[in-house]
Amino acid sequence: MKRIPDEVLDHIVEICNDEAALVVLSCASKRLRSRVACRQEAWRKRFERQFLQSNDSEQKWLHQHMRAKRAATHLGDTTSILLFPQGSAQFDWFDAYCERRAVEYRWRHGKYAAHRLTNTANVRPRGVRLQSILCAFDYSPAGDVAVVSQWLIASPRQSAWFSEPLYWGDMDTEDVVVLSKRQSDEYLVIQAWNMLVDCYSLCVWHTAAPHRPPRTIITDKREIPDVSLRGSWLAHRIAHSADTGQYGAAFVYDLARGACYSDIQGNIHTCCSLNATTDRMRIVCVEYNKSTSSPVTIAYKLWQVAPDRAEPMQCQATGRKAMSLKQGDIKLQRIDDGKFILYSRETDDLDPISAPTISLVEVVDEASGVLLKEKWSLGIRVMDIRSIASHDLFSIQQTYDKWLLLSLIDGSEVRRVHFNCWICSGLYPPDDQWAKMIDDSMWWNPRDDPTLHIHEEASQELSPAAIVYGHDDAITVVDYTGCMHRSEHQQGVERLSIEIRNRRIAERKHLVAEDKRIAAKRKLLLPEGVRMRTEGAHLRDKSKRMREEGEHIFTESMRMRDEDSRVYDKGKRMFTESMQMRDEGRRLCDEGRRILDECEHLTAKLQEIRAQIRALDST
Repeated sequence: MKRIPDEVLDHIVEICNDEAALVVLSCASKRLRSRVACRQEAWRKRFERQFLQSNDSEQKWLHQHMRAKRAATHLGDTTSILLFPQGSAQFDWFDAYCERRAVEYRWRHGKYAAHRLTNTANVRPRGVRLQSILCAFDYSPAGDVAVVSQWLIASPRQSAWFSEPLYWGDMDTEDVVVLSKRQSDEYLVIQAWNMLVDCYSLCVWHTAAPHRPPRTIITDKREIPDVSLRGSWLAHRIAHSADTGQYGAAFVYDLARGACYSDIQGNIHTCCSLNATTDRMRIVCVEYNKSTSSPVTIAYKLWQVAPDRAEPMQCQATGRKAMSLKQGDIKLQRIDDGKFILYSRETDDLDPISAPTISLVEVVDEASGVLLKEKWSLGIRVMDIRSIASHDLFSIQQTYDKWLLLSLIDGSEVRRVHFNCWICSGLYPPDDQWAKMIDDSMWWNPRDDPTLHIHEEASQELSPAAIVYGHDDAITVVDYTGCMHRSEHQQGVERLSIEIRNRRIAERKHLVAEDKRIAAKRKLLLPEGVRMRTEGAHLRDKSKRMREEGEHIFTESMRMRDEDSRVYDKGKRMFTESMQMRDEGRRLCDEGRRILDECEHLTAKLQEIRAQIRALDST
């Protein structure tokens, strides 16, 4: 291997598409690692292709990794710098690719380092902050909010976790609770509710300065829902007030410039930020009349905020859609910089002809302007939606423990394994690796590790490389960035999992052999099956013909039965009339006899009278 010229090694690395093989090759020697890693452009493209930065979790992890490398360089760790043969130093995309694959592997196999933090630190450590996780659980007192941060300590040079309280300045937090929170690389945002005066506020801290007082950007008697933070841009909605009759409005803040834009007003029910750069931001707003019965007509609008324009706020495109709405409100879910989903929560089975509950809309930038194009819509049960835009997928939660994977291209179902660790971290394996995975393993959930003593009611906060569990004053950090922790419990479960996997492999081999046997038997029975299918088709046609003849005979018999019934009724009527005529004839006969008897009597009497007359005439 030492005698192979660098040009040959470069050619091998260039034509090889097996990343795993290249990583194994790089572990053989420093020279091979240098030859594999020096093709930085190829590794950068491979990284961006497999881990799309339009995914928020992917982008957050990469920024965190870059901060860690810059911090190590700042503190004098030369091992974090990639030195090429020319002596130049730059960001190591090969190292980033390997570390990204490794952190997903650690999540899936439960390889983590656990840190238990019992008290918040009032003294900031000397070093560089690598990441911060805002621990502010819903409806928790504002005074209990803490920021858990990972630091690279200057001396000794190692990673450590600290918890520090969030400073509220002059704000009285005795009656204040946290309603929601948002976090970006630069800012921390908390929506606070003062229960005593029934007032809502949005407070902003810089991520690097949680020890400084916040900037309160809005205070209102109305609720402040749909808070979204993207970079240095903050968007939120002010709810409609039935008491004052004030309509809702959407607000956009440029936190870097300290500017506010509030020209989006109307019957706005929800909004979300779509994408943001340093100088502009896009936001989607949804309007509809909730009082109408389902289906309701949804009007959605795309707004762009550009401070450098004469009119900073501009409505770029609009669209309309009829959707089913039986409970709750219409929701918005950002997929990536150019797509969003409209959906309504539906927990019951739907009628096949009902209006859709999900609609995917794409933003199309053309030379003539911006269009909002509906790609597809579905009518299915949905509770929640998560974006997996890096794989052209998204997941739908239909029940508490059932998730469904759908394609962003056409909305069709995609059948793949879907582990909970991916839902928590937002980091998925490369598409080709994911497609080959079988459901033969489980996520090593830290809650199930008895050595960590995580309370069953502990709340959790997530980042792409860590989990923070909090209960009372105890905070446990599960760190997937480096060192690994394996408890005896996990090792036992892992052995059991390996046994189950081996058993499944054996069962699979048996099923494959059984499949081959059945296939061979099927091949032998196929001609007989074809013959029987032909005879069956013939018998089916004959049966169909006989059925048609039977239907004809049945129809004719029914007609004849109706005719016989009609003739029978007529004969019965004529018989009744004949009986009546017979009785009348008998009566007439009796009357005739009576008349004849009377005639005979009169004749006899007439003869007697005539005899008397003749006797008188003779005398």
